[in-house]
Amino acid sequence: MFLLKVVGVALTEAVREGCSRLDFHVLEWNHARAFYERRGAVNLTATESWCYYRLRGQALTGFTGAASTH
Repeated sequence: MFLLKVVGVALTEAVREGCSRLDFHVLEWNHARAFYERRGAVNLTATESWCYYRLRGQALTGFTGAASTH
């Protein structure tokens, strides 16, 4: 519960200082999606056709051209 309060305070302060947008990811099965949507969050997957990608491991090192160090 402490962490949630800290995050809430930090977010409130950021908005007061001029932050105008918060982007975040939520798994499709997460019931919190309804909570966020009731508070005005917009699912960008549906409205703006954004796709969420991840590169990791060999794909990431190949993408960056970085040699593996292990």
